[in-house]
Amino acid sequence: MQTEIAFSDQHKGALAVRFVNEGDKMPFDTIPDSFTGKKLETFYLPEIRTLVVGFGKKEEFKPDYHRRAAGKAVKLASAYKISGVHFVQQGLGEKECVALAEGALLANYSFDKYKAEELKMCRVKTVSFPSTAKKFSDAIHRSAIVCDNTLMVRDLVSENSSVVTPEFMEATARRIAKRNKIHISVLKESELKRHGMNLLLAVGKASTQSPRLIILEYNGDTKSKDRLMIVGKGICFDTGGLDLKPRDSMLEMRMDMAGAAAVLGVMKSASELRMKKNLVGIMAVTENLIGEKAYRPKDIIRSYSGKTVENIDTDAEGRLVLADALNYGVKKFDPKLVLEFSTLTGSVVSTFGNHVAGMFGTENAVEYKKKVFEAGMETYERVWELPLFEEYLDEVAGERSDFRSLGKTRYNGAIFGAAFLSKFVEEKPFIHIDIAGTAMIDEAKDYMPKDGTGFGVRLAVEFLKRI
Repeated sequence: MQTEIAFSDQHKGALAVRFVNEGDKMPFDTIPDSFTGKKLETFYLPEIRTLVVGFGKKEEFKPDYHRRAAGKAVKLASAYKISGVHFVQQGLGEKECVALAEGALLANYSFDKYKAEELKMCRVKTVSFPSTAKKFSDAIHRSAIVCDNTLMVRDLVSENSSVVTPEFMEATARRIAKRNKIHISVLKESELKRHGMNLLLAVGKASTQSPRLIILEYNGDTKSKDRLMIVGKGICFDTGGLDLKPRDSMLEMRMDMAGAAAVLGVMKSASELRMKKNLVGIMAVTENLIGEKAYRPKDIIRSYSGKTVENIDTDAEGRLVLADALNYGVKKFDPKLVLEFSTLTGSVVSTFGNHVAGMFGTENAVEYKKKVFEAGMETYERVWELPLFEEYLDEVAGERSDFRSLGKTRYNGAIFGAAFLSKFVEEKPFIHIDIAGTAMIDEAKDYMPKDGTGFGVRLAVEFLKRI
């Protein structure tokens, strides 16, 4: 359901939302003294259908509080089956209105496709602002486009892996490309063999569906030849291969295609926003299953780049498919920057939990990394840089082959994965974002649902606006 954005000073029937800071005089006498306006503290007055949200101390305020407050408002409206949410605050600026819209739209979501109708979330139909905020309507509507595509990515990540197969991912990409005038080409088994993409082929051997490289091209700036390339890992289900995952580790592995889904969401957003950028999106899509044809630990495989890789562990498959995708992309499209998203390592989850994604980058990508960080702080899809020092890069050297796919110890796994990928970008500026902890979460938070979060779409679009 598409949520309507409206601007009006009338809000009959809607949930009115007001904000207060800690220590402020409360706007209603019926609010008890126990409510002081602490950070994201809420008080609901059902008799006047109004929610009051605290923003804490003014000097400690963070911009994401607007999103989180809006998320709380939508969840309350949904629970009481109220069809609209109206932000009554006057004097809000563009950034505040955009953040409120984002929080509301992102919270107005539930992956409830398989629930009985009476158990499905009651969606809010209208999100409205005072009429004075109408001057920000363009920015709000542009933000709504990106939010809508974030929800699309959430659906893909949360859906059954028996539905979101390599074939399904291709069909979805083709449909989006056709509607949005994006050029699409797909390399399947015969073309992958011809190109020598043996790493991608090896990972998909046990699947009944061919691996595929899905390539999307959006040309929004005909005056420039510069291209930025965005690459995503698309393992539609990951058993770990012959190095089988423990049961609990396999339960959520339908999310292992979140990087590829994010790429699709970014490309769709760029086209719908008519961004003046030239982008190439590459999705490396397959399944890592078990069976008599499955690829094996310690096999040495020749990559598209010509370099050989000793496959230490079949559960380190993401870096293999990405290595072929990255190298093919940089050689064919000669991008000025490579930005890559993947649910690559459990190691990054051990470091950051699900609050922050790990960012890694080559030395020639310093200015780009800074802008990614800033974009993360703006969208609250935050990243934090981990190092790629020379010593880490040296660890990728193989003994029986050019490279080894896994480190010799159980330490610095996220860094090793990034160092491995950096060997396949032909010295192009390269940023790797490990979203293993942020692509899917176990517990809903304000405007973030349980399961797929859509992480990366808003981050990447904001980053593109900054370069």
